[in-house]
Parts: sequence; C-alpha cells; structure tokens
Amino acid sequence: MIGVWKTFPIAVWTTGLGMVLVAAFTLRALKKSFFGDDRVASVRSGAIAPNEPATVPEKLGAGLLIFATVAVGLYPKLLLDRIMPAVETIRFLQP
Repeated sequence: MIGVWKTFPIAVWTTGLGMVLVAAFTLRALKKSFFGDDRVASVRSGAIAPNEPATVPEKLGAGLLIFATVAVGLYPKLLLDRIMPAVETIRFLQP
C-alpha cells in the first residue's frame, strides 16, 4: 500500500478503511460466537436456548480440526507437498 500511495491515495484510504471494518466486524462476530449476547433477558424469555454440553459428533469434529491444525503446524510438509505444484505452475506463468 505504501508503493501505491503516490499514484492512488484514494484507493489506499479505501483499502485501509476496509481493513479496519473487516477487523471490527470479525472481532464482533467472534465475541458474539464465543461469549454470547449481553442480553440475559432474552435467554430467560426463551428466545435463545441456554448453553448445552457438546454432543459426540461436535466433539469429534472439533478433535479432527485440532488434530489437523497441530499436524500441519508440526509437520508442514504434509500440506506443502500438495500446494507446491500449483505454486510452481503460477510462478512460471508470470512474465
């Protein structure tokens, strides 16, 4: 963005504003997802179901995601072997 500043300052401002908005909305969504709404009255009225324990399929899905993340983090070659052919193809297509 620094390299584009002299030529397209409006595009840089627009992109910067977009980045800030994306961060704000993402943090807001994460807060609502993990911590719920602050409105306790809606839970009492039955509009939102109270937290229930995770079911076995939910635990299994979370476990698989955790395992995949740790496996790729400790041994990235598992993923890189599959990605590198596409990266090499793109690299040769550039002028």
